[in-house]
Parts: sequence; structure tokens; C-alpha cells
Amino acid sequence: MDTPIIVSIVMAVVGMIFSVTVHEWAHAVVADRLGDPNPRREERLTLNPTTHLDVLGTLLWPALGASLGSGLFGWGRRVEWDERRFRRDVNGVKGAVMTALAGPFANLVMAVLCAVMMKAALIISGQPLQAQTGTLHAIVLFMQVLLPMNLLLCLFNLLPVAPMLDGFTVLASVVGHDHPVIRAMLANQLLIFVAIVFFGGRVLVGPLTALYAGILAMVGII
Repeated sequence: MDTPIIVSIVMAVVGMIFSVTVHEWAHAVVADRLGDPNPRREERLTLNPTTHLDVLGTLLWPALGASLGSGLFGWGRRVEWDERRFRRDVNGVKGAVMTALAGPFANLVMAVLCAVMMKAALIISGQPLQAQTGTLHAIVLFMQVLLPMNLLLCLFNLLPVAPMLDGFTVLASVVGHDHPVIRAMLANQLLIFVAIVFFGGRVLVGPLTALYAGILAMVGII
């Protein structure tokens, strides 16, 4: 039975709120632990979604994607941090890499937790996932949206090709912000963004499918 479009939209928006909140919160926590006072000053050390969501990226874009039946993607309000504000005993490059990777890692953990909840529903009911009913069915349905959504956010943010992505921050921290490649990317941000929108999904479909299957296999669902 097909999921009603309004249900798909609600699950997409709620799922994105959960996902970007965890992502941005993780950035904020690591930056704070390393000594940057800005995330705490801007009250980003919380799992309250209202401090992390972006109206377009967290609400409207996922709703549009769900209504069109396309991939579910979005973004939150970026946590502003700077490795130059880290404690003196913190290596700037290492700290920057840790902070940048915190968001994608949090999404990966969340995806695994979704798979664990799906497995729990399977054990509790003693029925296949597709045969779940009632509350368990609703939970499984939501997890089936939330799991790939978090994997996509994790993988997409690891792409080292655009300034708005965590992978770019890692690359720039390692090779240096004055590297010619980094300067070229900064000078062509709009073109790169358009390319990501049109081709990013094609690049990630293989790794996303493999990682999704691997997590389900890890918890014993497939």
C-alpha cells in the first residue's frame, strides 16, 4: 500500500529536523570542547531543533522533495566555528578535522540507531518488516525514511568539493586555505553548487546503497 503524500511530506520534514539537529549539534559540541566559545555563545549546544533548523533547507526543501517523489535532502543553520579560537594545546588542523567530521559521524550513528530500532520492531512483533501493523508499522515506516536520509547527509557532507560541505573543510584544513585548488573552489562556488545539485545524487547512489545494505546486514535485518 502506497504511503499518502501528506504522510510522506510530514515524515520527510520531521526526519530532516531530527537529522540536521543532530548534525549541527555534533559540530557545536566538538568545537566547544576544543575551546571555541562561539557555539556556546550562540546557544548551539542543544538538541532543541529551533536553534538549528533553516526554513528553506530543513522545512521547505524536504517537503518539496517528498511531494515530487525525489530524493530527500536538506540542511540546517550552519554552526560557526573557527580553529583559531581553539585552546592553545589543540592542534589546529586536527581540531578542525575533528569538528568538521563530527556532523557526518553523528548522522552515521543515527542511521545505525534507526536500523537497531527496526530490528527491535521485528523482534517484538515476530513479523517481517513489511507485515508490521499499528504503532510498530509507523515506527518502521519512519525509520525507513530516517535511515537513508542520515546516510545521505553523512556521505553528501563528506564530498570535498564545495565550501558549504564538511569534506571541503577537512580538505582545506589539511592542504591549507591558500592552496590553489581551494582558491579555485571558492571562486566557483555557484558553478560547483549547481553541479552538485544535478550530479551529486548519481555519484553517491552506489556508496549509499552499499552502506544502507551493510548497516541492515550488521543488525541482522537482511
